[in-house]
Amino acid sequence: MKRPAIILSVIFLLLLLGYTLGFIRLRYNHYGLAELEVFYQKIGLTSTFDDGPYMVEEKGKWYRLNIVAGQAQRSPLTEAPPVVSRPPAVFEGVEHIAVVSDIHGQYELLVQLLQANGIIDQAKNWAFAEGHLLILGDIFDRGHAVTECLWLIYELQQQAEERGGRVHYVLGNHELMVLKDDLAFTNPKYRKAAEILGIPYGELYAGNTQMGQWLRTRPAMLKINDYLFVHGGISAAVADQKWGIEEINRLYYEALHSGKEGEAYSLLLGPAGLLWYRGFLKDKGYGTTLKAILDQYGATAMVCGHTTFSHIEERYEGTLYLVDAGMKYGRQGEMLRMDEDRIRAYDQNGDAVEIVRN
Repeated sequence: MKRPAIILSVIFLLLLLGYTLGFIRLRYNHYGLAELEVFYQKIGLTSTFDDGPYMVEEKGKWYRLNIVAGQAQRSPLTEAPPVVSRPPAVFEGVEHIAVVSDIHGQYELLVQLLQANGIIDQAKNWAFAEGHLLILGDIFDRGHAVTECLWLIYELQQQAEERGGRVHYVLGNHELMVLKDDLAFTNPKYRKAAEILGIPYGELYAGNTQMGQWLRTRPAMLKINDYLFVHGGISAAVADQKWGIEEINRLYYEALHSGKEGEAYSLLLGPAGLLWYRGFLKDKGYGTTLKAILDQYGATAMVCGHTTFSHIEERYEGTLYLVDAGMKYGRQGEMLRMDEDRIRAYDQNGDAVEIVRN
C-alpha cells in the first residue's frame, strides 16, 4: 500500500474511533453543510470524576443521586423539592439586562464571564441587584460541566428574585434534544455518569426529577421592555400563526410536559420553530419579515443565540442581535449588556468589545 493510502486509512480509522467514542460528531452548520465537530475540551472522565446532584422522585419519595469519586451514591430527601411553576414572560421597566447564550457546559468560563461583569461576586452569589440575566438556551451538550451550570443558574434564579432581580433561562434546541432523549451531542462524561447511576441520561431530566420539572417550565420566548428574546429565531411560518408570547410558551410546555402532538407542536418543535430556526442567514428578505414580526409583538429588536459567530453581531440596523460568540469552544465568552438606551458587548475579562455590524 502506498504511503498516502496508509495515511488516509489511519485518519479514517481515527475518525471512526472518535465518532464511536463520542468525541467526534457530524453536524450541520448554519449554511446547511455537513461538518465534523470535535470535543477537544477536557471531559473530566477519570476514575475520580464527580457529578450531580440529581433529585429523583420514585413512588412518592424523593432521592438525591450523586457520583463521588466515580461511585454512585443515593440518599433519601427529608422533604420534596419546591414545586416549580411557569414564570411570566413579559416584563417592563427593566433598567439593566445581561444576555449570555450557548454555554454548552463551559462552567469555568461562564463563572469568569459573570464575575468579570458584575453579575455574581467571587463567592458566586447574585450581585446584579434588580437587573435581569438571560441565559438564551443551550446549557446542555458538548462540555463537561453541564450539571454545574444548571445548578448555578437554578440557585441564582432564587437569589435574584429575593433581591428584586430575575434570571431567565430560555429553552434552546439542546435542551429540547436532551428532553427528547436525543444524545447526539452529549459529552462522554454524561454517558458514563448515566452508566454508573444505572439510569439512562435522558431519564435524569424526566418529569419525575427536580431539574426535569424546572426545564419543562422554562419559556421559549420572552419580551423585556421593547426586546424579544428567543434561542434560534422567529420564522414567518410561526409569525403567521399570530400566537401571543404566553400562548407560544404554553404550547412548548404542553409539548414537553404532556407530550401533546399536532400541527402546532410539530411546527414549534421543528426547524421553523423558535429553538431551531436560523433561516435569516439564507433569506435575503428576512429584514422585511423581521420588521413585521417586531411590529406584531410591539418590539424594536430581537436577540437570538444558536448560531455561532466569533463575536456578538448586530444586523438589520440594530433590529437583530446574535449573541452566540463561541463559548462552547471553551476559549472565550461574550455578554450583551442592554442598559437603558445603551447596548454594548463585554468579554470574560469585563472589557468592552466591539459589536460586529453586518
